[in-house]
Amino acid sequence: MLKMAESEIANPGYLDVDGIIDDSIEKHHDQDSSPGNDDVQETSVNVVTHVAPPANTEPERAQWSNKWQFLLSCIGYAVGLGNVWRFPYLCYSNGGGTFLIPYAIMLFVEGIPLFFLELSLGQFMKKGAFGTFKKIHPALGGIGLASGVCSFLVSMYYNMIIAWTIYYLCASFRSKLPWDDYECVPRADRTNCTDSAEQNYWFQEVQHASRSIEDAGSPEWDLVLCLLASWVILGLCMIKGIMSAEYAVYFTATFPYVVLVILFFRGITLEGAGQGVEFYLKPDLAKLGDSQVWRDAAGQILYSLSPGFGTLIAYASYNESHNDTLKDALIVSLINCGTSVFAGFAIFSILGHMAHTKGVSVSDVVDGGPGLAFVAYPEAVLEISGSVFWSILFFSMLLTLGLDSQFGSVEAMLTVLEDFGFGNGWRMSTRTLVVCGFSFVCGLIFTVNGGIYYFQLFDEFAAALPLLFITFMELVAVSWIYGVDNFIADVETMTNRTLSRWWWYAWKWVTPFCVGFIFIWSVIDLCISPPQYTTSSEALSYPPAAQFLAAALVLASTLCIPVYAYVWRSSIKTTCRDVLRGITELSLQKIRRELTPPPRVARKLNDELLRDDSPHDDATGDASTA
Repeated sequence: MLKMAESEIANPGYLDVDGIIDDSIEKHHDQDSSPGNDDVQETSVNVVTHVAPPANTEPERAQWSNKWQFLLSCIGYAVGLGNVWRFPYLCYSNGGGTFLIPYAIMLFVEGIPLFFLELSLGQFMKKGAFGTFKKIHPALGGIGLASGVCSFLVSMYYNMIIAWTIYYLCASFRSKLPWDDYECVPRADRTNCTDSAEQNYWFQEVQHASRSIEDAGSPEWDLVLCLLASWVILGLCMIKGIMSAEYAVYFTATFPYVVLVILFFRGITLEGAGQGVEFYLKPDLAKLGDSQVWRDAAGQILYSLSPGFGTLIAYASYNESHNDTLKDALIVSLINCGTSVFAGFAIFSILGHMAHTKGVSVSDVVDGGPGLAFVAYPEAVLEISGSVFWSILFFSMLLTLGLDSQFGSVEAMLTVLEDFGFGNGWRMSTRTLVVCGFSFVCGLIFTVNGGIYYFQLFDEFAAALPLLFITFMELVAVSWIYGVDNFIADVETMTNRTLSRWWWYAWKWVTPFCVGFIFIWSVIDLCISPPQYTTSSEALSYPPAAQFLAAALVLASTLCIPVYAYVWRSSIKTTCRDVLRGITELSLQKIRRELTPPPRVARKLNDELLRDDSPHDDATGDASTA
């Protein structure tokens, strides 16, 4: 179990982070604003961030029992359903093996820097996302609040995937899989029947899907029960917060790898498997010149590692003070991306066999997103002997993948609520039950006849744009408001290692540029090409009411940042202009400090220039005398 952190006051290397950040920002600001303190400016960053103030009076924070629990929790959170159904589809549609080139580049310029930054922030601050950014500047608490709202919206529809998985897993415990030779009966209030029995089973039997999103219908009892079961399982695992889930990750984080290995070796032994693998990795170098490929690579890295939700900050806050966050970030990021590539081999080898038996191209059987998990793969297992066993194995893997990711989402919400002061005095079990119960009620929208269309709406708008905006604001807060030099100095002291200059450039310029560019591009693309949703047989445009809901999903989390700053400004009776000017001046001071050489260096350079100019001045004087 998680144990309470023992007092480390006697340790000379101890960092009392609850006071350091506040003191460092105030002292940096005061020293930069006062005249005649140029020499102090040169060394003030390193001094104030490494001197422990008086002992903190806040309650001691829990810690992981051992390093493996933290690593497995991070791996389980990062490695999710997207590794199995999104990456392989993006890889084959963006040039096969060629896609791995921009994917690897974006991993190192975008994914790892953000992952490392959030782990270091959480471990140093010993707070959740809300408390962390509130310490950097009181007006920036909205960044953490936005992370919590984004986690809530995503967990709503993500748990519906777990509910569907439970439905298919229960349906697999039969002598004959129910989607084998499923007969579709046309109905006026249901979506159209198709030639695929598996697709008909998905839309007609599981979803009871209506013809459009405008025909919402009523909740279906079987989906409601599955959704309730998913939240009950999650609530029991998280009844005492992360303390009760830490042992569950030993199973949920490792079991998917066991299943993937079994599926891989079974898949490559099937006839036609090579056709699927070739289709998956066949390089198309011309794709490197397509900007869409680079955007997909950057987006997949961001969504796969999942920074911006506040989970990584919350997990790292339970670490001991001197844990090596850089090593952890590299391990988890590389394992996550390696899992995506390996899952592609396991999935496409089986899809290749299915295409071979049907005598069609792999492109005719492959799909991305839920279509791969609940239509293409169920169809593929019918072509393998012992299909019931492989179906149970596959959906058991999806269940553990989903639960592991949901552990992180619920923990992020609980930590934000705790830092925000919600439910103070409540037991952790009470707070967890309230969060899970409220999320279940809100998630009932996905159990109605048009629920699958609402799912597509949430999947496209609840996290994509907000996540880009939140991570960009995180980088601005750390690199430009707190100061990247200050942050690097704190991380070096905390981890007892010297960081390379690359992290300075990454956190201050490279990663913010990548994230900001993708955000702007995504907004432009959204304006040029309005999104659509798909039924069983066609793609339809969202009606005005659905477009309004989409806008509300995007603004629900992103508006937390400016609204919280406005509320904080109102509470101290100052103007927005003063708040913005205060933040801007703090950022400009960092820029001036970096562009202006220290006083001693400036005097030395000035003396050298005077010496260089002296012979020239003498020669000029002699010539004028003559």
